[in-house]
Amino acid sequence: FAGILGIVKRMRKPKNKYRWEYYQDVPNEGPFYDIAYFLDDMGASDREFLSAFFLKWVMEERIRTTEAAKKTLFGKEQKAFEILKIDSDEMSKVEKKIWKMFAKAAGEDQKLDPKEFNRYVRSNASTYRQNMDALVANSEVLMKRENYLTTKSGFLGISKTKMTETGEMLEGNLYRFKNYLKDYSLLSERESMNVHIWDQFMIYAATFGILEEVYKEFSKLYPEYREVTHLSPDVIFYSNYYSTQIAHAAARQAQMDSFARASSGGGGFSSFGGGGGSFGGGSGGGSR
Repeated sequence: FAGILGIVKRMRKPKNKYRWEYYQDVPNEGPFYDIAYFLDDMGASDREFLSAFFLKWVMEERIRTTEAAKKTLFGKEQKAFEILKIDSDEMSKVEKKIWKMFAKAAGEDQKLDPKEFNRYVRSNASTYRQNMDALVANSEVLMKRENYLTTKSGFLGISKTKMTETGEMLEGNLYRFKNYLKDYSLLSERESMNVHIWDQFMIYAATFGILEEVYKEFSKLYPEYREVTHLSPDVIFYSNYYSTQIAHAAARQAQMDSFARASSGGGGFSSFGGGGGSFGGGSGGGSR
């Protein structure tokens, strides 16, 4: 039953209560997955979180796109993500788990194509699901510690996580920031280009599911951005493509496992979706 609720939750489209309001900077100062609880509440799932991780690792020169070992069925060239730096000491515990899955799936040649991760997910479905779900679970713990969330007793004494006033402000600013990224006339009003800030904009565009359209508009407004960022058109396309393929493979495997358990009398369906960074910071806001 809990699994079915999880599927329904991720099929819903959260309402944007801040439709005509804007926030012009990233609403938090730390890695995006620190606020995964709020991003998940806004509709982010495996696909969006994985895409954001790919961008982050490219920016850190940890991975890059390169020619895949094999061509597609129709003979077309395909890109793979190649690992440049395997060390993960500087990563947080939750990011390290995602990274190690990626590195293990890439194999000895350290190049990852969608089929390789699909095979990894089929063979390690429970590990994949636990690591992706941990993004939201760890974020919830962190948000409670920082007073963005609190636990309240509800019906029959069942505890429930609720946003504090500060948490509601953070989520509101995330919606406003998404509105800002989607309003290209506002993007054109920025007086100068800072590659680090704009790279962070791309990571959040990925978590909001609007990466390709925002990157396209950025490139029109500031053609020089492509010259100074690690985020090439190939990186943008393949981060979305790979994350979609991986998420679909995980969903199919979860469905197969659920049917197998049900047919053997072991239970019902499981959730397909999955979780995905510190807070404060930023400037700007208001409505328009």
